[in-house]
Order: sequence, then C-alpha cells, then structure tokens
Amino acid sequence: MPTEAGLITIDYPTRSGKVIPLSVVDAEALGLGVRLATPAEEKIGERSLDDVTDTGMVQVSPREMLLTWVGGPCERGYTLSLADQTRISITGAPRPACDTARVIYFAVLSLPGDIETTSPTLSLEPPVIFGG
Repeated sequence: MPTEAGLITIDYPTRSGKVIPLSVVDAEALGLGVRLATPAEEKIGERSLDDVTDTGMVQVSPREMLLTWVGGPCERGYTLSLADQTRISITGAPRPACDTARVIYFAVLSLPGDIETTSPTLSLEPPVIFGG
C-alpha cells in the first residue's frame, strides 16, 4: 500500500502477536516491493544470520532477497533503505529500556530487475528511539 513520498508500508505480525509497520523508503521510485517471509524462508534466514552483524541476506529468486535481522521485543517498526543493489540498511524504532531479548525479524525485498551482485551488504543502523 503506497503512502507518503513513495514509502511502501506493510503490517508485520511479530511472534508476540503485535503488529508493527515495516516500511521501504523510495519504494515506488525504485520499483521495490516487500512481503513477509514464508515459514520455509524464515528457516533459511535463521541459518544466514551473522553472529557479528546480527544480519543475514540470501537471494531466494532472481529478483528477491530474503533479509534477516535481530532486533528487540519492543520494536515500534522498521524502515528499509536501499542505496543501490549493494547496500541495504535497516533502521528500527525501539522503545527505550526494552532490549531484554533478541528477536529475529524476516522480510523479502523484491527488486524491479534481476539482482546483479552476488555480495550485497545489509546493515543495522542506529535506532530511532521514541519516548515510553
């Protein structure tokens, strides 16, 4: 569902049952899409996680990348940004003082054409903290 300035946002149901927004910046202009990962893709994503970066990325089709990242249980949402096909970043919006557990999140990012690179990077950006 397109929203302001080409931002696409989907409802992301967390494992706790809470629904948070997952947004993709400039999605319309870049021809991007985002969807929830299937249970089978989640298993692939869990195996792709890097212990140092807390992220993982796997190409699941010629035009889709499975993104996996570790966040906290009190996230208010996530924003994905694509600088080019080699750099994807994720920024969270956690509640303050709520990082007591690690939660794994998954999403599949669709690109308008075939993915050209074999070694894109995925990074977690410093979170945007909102009050209480």
